[in-house]
Amino acid sequence: MTISGVGMHVLISWIYGAAIYGVFSQVYAVYIVASQFAVVGIHLSVLKHSSEFANHEEERISLLKAGVILAFMLSIVTAMAAFLIRNWIGDIYQSADIAIGIAFITPGLVFFAVNKVLLSYLNGLARIKEYAIFQSGRFIFLLLSLLAIVFLELPGFILPVIFSTSEFLVLIIILFRLPELFSPVKREKLGKWLNTHFSFGIKSFFSNVLLDLNTRVDVLILGFLTSDAVVGVYSLAIVLIEGLYQIPVALRVNYSPILVTQIVENKWEELKRTVRKGKKYTLMLMAAVGIIAIAVFPIGLSLYGKGSEYALSLPVFVILMIALSISSGYLPFSNILLQAGYPGKHSFMIFIQVLINIVLNIILASQFGAIGSAVATGLSLIAIIPLVKIFSRRIIHLEI
Repeated sequence: MTISGVGMHVLISWIYGAAIYGVFSQVYAVYIVASQFAVVGIHLSVLKHSSEFANHEEERISLLKAGVILAFMLSIVTAMAAFLIRNWIGDIYQSADIAIGIAFITPGLVFFAVNKVLLSYLNGLARIKEYAIFQSGRFIFLLLSLLAIVFLELPGFILPVIFSTSEFLVLIIILFRLPELFSPVKREKLGKWLNTHFSFGIKSFFSNVLLDLNTRVDVLILGFLTSDAVVGVYSLAIVLIEGLYQIPVALRVNYSPILVTQIVENKWEELKRTVRKGKKYTLMLMAAVGIIAIAVFPIGLSLYGKGSEYALSLPVFVILMIALSISSGYLPFSNILLQAGYPGKHSFMIFIQVLINIVLNIILASQFGAIGSAVATGLSLIAIIPLVKIFSRRIIHLEI
């Protein structure tokens, strides 16, 4: 995922330049936020409950089908809304290319939402190898779609279509691995899970939107305050950070079914040991990764061939890498409230983190540009440490 994702962004910035890359990054930010409206937290309910009912086939199939139906319906509405307001968003950012790019991502919102539910189901059942293959497939297909556009010498405003093609191809492949999706279920069970998913999803919806918004707040605010070129320079660093961020995210994926099981079975001491051990080794791992990445980044930038145009990416990367390393120990366990069945409380916790990010970005980006955005985003990353500690202690009486 990291290699393909970083390669995709580097290729776009290298071939199309900072301005087109800036447009792509802003459309990508819109896609990330809109995708959460498309799935409305339904996948989080599927993740939690598929772990709980892993050994109850009828319930498991019912909750899967209900999740897919809800995600499909909600994503259709979101895709239509995104298409209708595309010109309005383009006017705000004074870029017609952004409006065109949003039109190209709308089909992908539907495919993404269904895929998110199906992947969460696999995650909940601890079918991690399959989950890893399909999740990686998203990025592989993104890169292949991009290469096709480059090979055909198509204009830059078409680039966002790669999100739609990638999600569609992943969906086709996943369906072959989940034959139970086509098994009949009782209507009353389907209705029960539709209500359960919707209720859980709504409560966790804001946290999910805010989490993804938190990864794009800097780009959106920087794009509003500065130019597409500045956003492009900043995005070269941020995409590398997002790639390295996948390390604690991958750990969170693996820990999720384990933590749900320990919570359901009230194995609190065992849970504490799991978290303590995970924090220690994740922090050690990310500290080592951070040192290597900071040392290698200038070399990569010089080999990139556009060092003068993207020189500002280096301090941005260093600031964000330090912040990611500091916060890394808590990132695999930042969903502990969701796993314990408190989606509303989790949403409030994430809201505080995003609010910190927004306020700091508005203040610092307006004064210091890309460097200010990096400092603001880095501080919001570190803020997850006290937030997880405080909320875990107060809500589930767990010291982590």
